[in-house]
Amino acid sequence: DDPPVEPPAPPKHEDPPGPQAGTPPPPTPSTEAPPPPKEPPSTDASAALAEFDRRRSEIEDGQDATRHLEAMEALAGVLADPHVVDRLGEILVNPKESAQVRTKAAQMLGDGGGARAQTLLERGLQASIKEVRVARAAIYAMAKIGAPEGVRALEGVVRERMRPSEDLQDNAHARHAITALGTLKRRDAIEALMRLFESLEGARPRNRSDMSVDDWKVEGHLVTLQAAILESLGRTAGQTLASYEDWGAWWASNQGNFK
Repeated sequence: DDPPVEPPAPPKHEDPPGPQAGTPPPPTPSTEAPPPPKEPPSTDASAALAEFDRRRSEIEDGQDATRHLEAMEALAGVLADPHVVDRLGEILVNPKESAQVRTKAAQMLGDGGGARAQTLLERGLQASIKEVRVARAAIYAMAKIGAPEGVRALEGVVRERMRPSEDLQDNAHARHAITALGTLKRRDAIEALMRLFESLEGARPRNRSDMSVDDWKVEGHLVTLQAAILESLGRTAGQTLASYEDWGAWWASNQGNFK
């Protein structure tokens, strides 16, 4: 007799393909403030913080944000001091502060720079993502600092918005993150733009003859993001190219010119 035939093994479950090689996963923004600085504030920073607190204490409830913005100018000369950075970070995530004041805090963190400010900006962006003015200020402040962590965070802002939201302002965050990356004109920022370009190319439907209304919404969103990438790359390279293939060839020939 023939040996018994074993039943076929059930098909193995395969996970959907992950991101392309070399494409990092979207970064997770920091949700915690950095540990307190070990050193006390400098004499100048102590005086500036005291003056800031004095000015704020004299502002009556209900007065407009102008007085608060004027008070923040007391910190302008010591933005690199970690104690001042932390105070600005506290303001940035405090929902009781006005949008104007929180926007100013983000801008001042960008002016001061440094890894500590970058961490607080990521935290602030997550906390204020629904507040357009504040979130936008945090996005551009990260680009101004120009830290590698900021490049990854900006790329993550776009990747988290590859599908359109009903909130048009939230969709706009992706465009601003792309524009912010384009201001850096640096190798890691261009690589991030090229990775995003590749991902957008892969996400667009190939057969447009049978698309639903929702499909067209997604397509319009992706085309908008691609246009923003083309504009950012064009400003970086000083030339106009229309396709991912053309930009890929340009990057292969020119990446040695960027640090």
